[in-house]
Amino acid sequence: MPLSVPSYRPMMPTTIIPFGLASEPFQSAASNAANASLAAGTLSNTTVYAFPFLVWEPYTVKAVAVVNGATVNGNWDIGVYSYDGATQYVSTGATAQSGTSAAQVVTVASTLLAPGRYWMAFGVSSGTATYARWTPSSNWTQASGQMIQTVVSGAPLPATLTLATSTAVNVPLFALMDRTDY
Repeated sequence: MPLSVPSYRPMMPTTIIPFGLASEPFQSAASNAANASLAAGTLSNTTVYAFPFLVWEPYTVKAVAVVNGATVNGNWDIGVYSYDGATQYVSTGATAQSGTSAAQVVTVASTLLAPGRYWMAFGVSSGTATYARWTPSSNWTQASGQMIQTVVSGAPLPATLTLATSTAVNVPLFALMDRTDY
């Protein structure tokens, strides 16, 4: 019997971050937050930062995480929206920023995402709190599909997203995870 080539589907990673898909635990990314490509800085408290991602097979969001900088102040919110922005599937609600220069992990109600396209979103309520972030070139921002929404306050996130092409120069380090430990 001749051998046939198996069909492959990409495996879903355990962690989804705005920079791409990471199969390593979020702690690895968090421990590298001080390297040359990531630095702590402030984010706009009137902007929701949204990034597209693709789910290839069912994926259960069980926790979310962000890497805090040295200045802790206010609240943050991480959520998942449908690709048209009309439905919010996951949200932490306004979550007090806690712990300096470290990853902050929050367990959320387990939410199963079916295969498809989604937006992961991040918003903050304080313009002085710091978070690990990447400041890419404008070419990356346009190519990545990063979108923003101007809001009264980034945390809590709005019920729906009204997206516009990003002019933001910061990409916060936050994550969706399929487990509660990292």
